[in-house]
Amino acid sequence: MNLKTYTLTTLCLFFLLKINAQNIDPVSSIDNEIDLTLLVEDGLQEQTFSLLADDYHNVFHAQDMITYKINLKYQSTAATTTYFRLKCTFEEVFYASPGLPASFLFRGTTAPVIIPPVKKKKRDNRRPIGIYPYAAEIIYRIHPKNYRVTIELLKYDNIDDYLEGNENYTVNERSKVIYLNATHDMPSQRALSATAFPNPSTDYLIIEHTTNTTNNSPLEVIIFNDKGVKVSQHTVTNSDIEATKASYNLDTSHLQNGTYYVQLSYEGKTQVKTIIKK
Repeated sequence: MNLKTYTLTTLCLFFLLKINAQNIDPVSSIDNEIDLTLLVEDGLQEQTFSLLADDYHNVFHAQDMITYKINLKYQSTAATTTYFRLKCTFEEVFYASPGLPASFLFRGTTAPVIIPPVKKKKRDNRRPIGIYPYAAEIIYRIHPKNYRVTIELLKYDNIDDYLEGNENYTVNERSKVIYLNATHDMPSQRALSATAFPNPSTDYLIIEHTTNTTNNSPLEVIIFNDKGVKVSQHTVTNSDIEATKASYNLDTSHLQNGTYYVQLSYEGKTQVKTIIKK
């Protein structure tokens, strides 16, 4: 590539990232936003790139877009520049009964979405265009269903293929799988703020949350293992006499040792807690 072509390519990258980059406030107002961390580490022979995120998320089905708020965690000693795009594959989840695996139905793949080049931060304090954290918008028609989403990093060998978004890429071996629960309710209407302890637990789990109602509504609990398979389902009642707090005792003695995701539902609001059974 000669100097003129390289200069034009650099200018193209500058304006492309200027269009795509978004300022992210500490408290975001974007619905359907999912935090994603891109971790760069030194491997045995070369750098490794991993995507980190919570496993379960609630989203609003009436929007056609999911925003990944990507943070870069560069822990490698190598000062390289790597070019990636993101691609997501959506599968509908059909949860099976306890003891049986869940089944999945392919629903579609998104177009590769550009993210800023992955490199070490500069020493100066200037804020160049397209730095991390970065808001990558994934366009996909969401229906009120449960989804398994596989997020892949597409690696390009050069800046020209990266900008063009062609098929000259390799798929990074460390993809990330998340689960989405798409509902009719806005995030603010369905958020439940609960605590679960002790964690790790042995034979029981105490779940508490604040409440502004005097109704003694039960708490619906669904427990999934670390593979996304439903293990058990429970309806528990409030054992606390306080008007502003609800407390529930959940028997976990039937669970084998391991990591579980506990979906809590109370009066239309939901939350997923991660627990460890010992």
